[in-house]
Amino acid sequence: SVWMKNGERFGSDFYSMKYFLILMLAVIAFWCCGEDTVKHIVILEHPEWSPDGNTIAVLKDEYNYGSDGCDCGESASPIPKVIRKKIFLADTNGLILKQLTGEFRNILNHGWSPSGIMLAFTMHGNDRNYFLGIVDSLHHDTLLYEHQLTSKEIHWSPDDSEILYSQLSGSSSQLIARQISGANTRILFEDTTASITSFNWSKGNRIAFAYARQSVNFVATINSIGNDFKILDTTGTN
Repeated sequence: SVWMKNGERFGSDFYSMKYFLILMLAVIAFWCCGEDTVKHIVILEHPEWSPDGNTIAVLKDEYNYGSDGCDCGESASPIPKVIRKKIFLADTNGLILKQLTGEFRNILNHGWSPSGIMLAFTMHGNDRNYFLGIVDSLHHDTLLYEHQLTSKEIHWSPDDSEILYSQLSGSSSQLIARQISGANTRILFEDTTASITSFNWSKGNRIAFAYARQSVNFVATINSIGNDFKILDTTGTN
């Protein structure tokens, strides 16, 4: 009789505890599966070493995602945000990540000057406008030029004084060397039937570039003042 009473008392306490645990789990699930948690997914791309090998410049942007945070069966949903990639500098230990360009700069690509003092960049503005600019390690940036179609690449002259880029002006594909002072701009190559695909500037002040015309691809060189044009090789395949 005593055992039965104790047993009944034990059973009653057990079911009370069970009810309490179920209630607590429901409260936790309700709190956990809410939408209070926000995840930050960081996008990094286009790492560029500085000439001295001590710093890496990257393009970085963040997206905010709403999430339940508890794997409750709800997938993360993006919170709308204007994409604006900024240039950040990181040391080789990855311990310092310093934002170099402003929040309203949407950087498309960038390249170090040979001295490592500046970075050139192309930037997407409003109304489909594109800009060429430079920025130094003190966050001083200057927009040099507005052009119609951004260059896929950007390179410096060996003496840090000029930037090499390409653009599409109307139906004409142009390879351009521009002094950062704005004093001189030279169209080195121009063709209405070709598309410039890549280029580079040597220490000997010759420029190699590739371009395509219809189904034929070319590799050529030209000097930095825009003459002595030579085709090195062609291929009829894409």
